[in-house]
Amino acid sequence: MVDSLAKLSMDVGDKDLVYSLLLVFSRMLMDENGKECIMDNIQITICVLSELVSYPHMMVVQETTLQCLVAFSTFPHPKIYHVRRKVVQAAIRALDDKKQVVRQVVVRCRHTWCEHFTISESVARL
Repeated sequence: MVDSLAKLSMDVGDKDLVYSLLLVFSRMLMDENGKECIMDNIQITICVLSELVSYPHMMVVQETTLQCLVAFSTFPHPKIYHVRRKVVQAAIRALDDKKQVVRQVVVRCRHTWCEHFTISESVARL
């Protein structure tokens, strides 16, 4: 599914299909069985989602992608720690978006990831 998202996002004609696949993917993030499938492919999944954050053809794709990245912050810390910078960098790139709705979700995403790891790292030092 992630490979399909990456390939389809290259063509503006497939924007509705990209959005539909992203909705299916977001549902997988909410399902325990779906999370297990995603857990093994976090690195590539985050890479693809990081690119979709800047998807220029459909605002809801950007918004849904950012919401998916927020959902990833609930995954076990050891599984997502190594991708934290990639997520935050993708969010920072999207802060310049013209659409206020996208910028609001970007701020939420960035805040969630920064807060999650700042708290986790502070506790680990104690």
